[in-house]
Amino acid sequence: MPRGFRVGLCFVAFAVLTSCNRNAGPVAGTPIATEPGDPKLARAVVMRDQVTVTIPVGRRPVWRWNLDETPKNHREYQWEVVAPGMGAFGFSLFKFPDTPPKEGKLADLLNQGQANMWEALPNNGGQLVQEVSVSVRSSESDSAVAIVVNDRSTITQLLAKRPATVEIFARAPLAAEQRYTIPIEYRDR
Repeated sequence: MPRGFRVGLCFVAFAVLTSCNRNAGPVAGTPIATEPGDPKLARAVVMRDQVTVTIPVGRRPVWRWNLDETPKNHREYQWEVVAPGMGAFGFSLFKFPDTPPKEGKLADLLNQGQANMWEALPNNGGQLVQEVSVSVRSSESDSAVAIVVNDRSTITQLLAKRPATVEIFARAPLAAEQRYTIPIEYRDR
């Protein structure tokens, strides 16, 4: 094989390997843009003693929070379920002052935030509901968040009018904010 051909072949091989490596994975500290979760995959299931709402959040190789770009005391992540006129429950993560950037799996992110329930007020505001069991966990191979309420009296209060749908609100850095409505599947009878 002629020397010029070998040098050219090596150059092509080097260029291919370099371009493949450049896209092989995230560099620590680099924000990862992502497509938001597909609303068609969201579900809300009500059973006698449990409500589970699964919100697709998209798939990321690594989740990052407390980003430098996020203002202090700002809600960075929010996955919320709204029962119209009755209240809301879900997950949120705020970036507090002097918190260093972090990264990890979706479960790590969820462990850093809070799961709460809010009661609707007449002025379109909300009030935190104390002593309610709301939990959150990653599901669907880390591409969804499952929000669970396990308190029968809270479920009765929240869904007393048996709404046909709930509204989902999803916010995450570097992903489009989403607001959509999904049907509720009742399995409580």
